[in-house]
Amino acid sequence: MFSVSPSTYISISEEVSLEIRGWCRIHKGGRFERLAGTTTVPAGPDPLTGHGPDKWLNDYADLKNVFLGGDSVGGNIAHNMAIRAGLNLNVVSKIELKGLILLHPFFNGEEPIEPKTRKDREFEAAKDYLWNLVNPKRIGWDDPLFNPGTDPNVSGLRCSKILVCIGEKDKLRGWVCITKK
Repeated sequence: MFSVSPSTYISISEEVSLEIRGWCRIHKGGRFERLAGTTTVPAGPDPLTGHGPDKWLNDYADLKNVFLGGDSVGGNIAHNMAIRAGLNLNVVSKIELKGLILLHPFFNGEEPIEPKTRKDREFEAAKDYLWNLVNPKRIGWDDPLFNPGTDPNVSGLRCSKILVCIGEKDKLRGWVCITKK
């Protein structure tokens, strides 16, 4: 008779669904395992003094002139951080957000903007596949993370300057132009 000890049993939720070798593993149960670098989160600033663990940052950072920026999905992250900063004024009262720099932001939506070519459909399929991996319980491409036009909090964006750069042949160019309006 064969028996399996509890220490060798692997549940379905612990099976690996995706592994990026040397960087991370995503398990079928949804658990994310980081393989490279530190697994600890650095200490945040002291809520009473506003000072964090980095002396050079405390001494030299000018928190009255902060610009957020990012490229591709990093542009989306910067955009959403700026909106959250505008909504949570008490949390970031010592920081003055002056501007936002978005380089080829990954803005998108459900409705097609232009007629699709075969290459566009392949791009859409790859994009949908990746978005499903990142967010399996997704709302769709009209999620405010990707379509700022659907974000009810977009009026919370509290910076006076926004620089948006997009390429002539960027597949998401139409969405960035529509979002601008």
